[in-house]
Amino acid sequence: MQCDSGKVLRDGYLVPDLPVGELVPGDIVELCIGDKVPMDMRVTILKASTLRVEQSSLTRETMHVMNGTNVIFMDYCELQAKENMVFAGTTVVNYSCVCIVVKIGICTKIGKIQTQIHEASLQESDTPLKKKLDDFSNKLTTAIGLVCLTIWIINYKYFLTWELVNRWPTNFQFSFERCTYYFKIAVAIAIPEGLLTVIRT
Repeated sequence: MQCDSGKVLRDGYLVPDLPVGELVPGDIVELCIGDKVPMDMRVTILKASTLRVEQSSLTRETMHVMNGTNVIFMDYCELQAKENMVFAGTTVVNYSCVCIVVKIGICTKIGKIQTQIHEASLQESDTPLKKKLDDFSNKLTTAIGLVCLTIWIINYKYFLTWELVNRWPTNFQFSFERCTYYFKIAVAIAIPEGLLTVIRT
């Protein structure tokens, strides 16, 4: 969760409760123990020898990160190594500092994460499990169809009869009722009774 306001030094005046939505890059913000970091900010002044920040909302790691004012080449290090930065949504766990806002809104680390989650939720791509189930279903459908057709052909003489005249079949007699009966038998044999339960589990 993010904070609603912050202690900001703007135009030479200290604003103790400036709404977070009004913060802009370049604003100077004071952070104290227990404060939520409102935006991504660079640490400029430490009011003690060390500053520790809890970043589990971003990294899922419970170990607190020690921050400082040393210059870091931002493009060549991981999030945890950016010791001169504090990020929106994290919490100051000891001492205090003065920071300058560098990124706001969706440009912050937490904002980018939320944007990625939202974009991922809008995508309709199939999951690996769904792809495997679809492939299994297609193969199973083909196998069941072949088994049904084979059983149905084997028993065709029970619902389709004819007479041979000069070696040519004539007087065809077809029983729709028997045809349906043997088709049901074929389906019952081809599809296992517990198939639906197995697929669901």
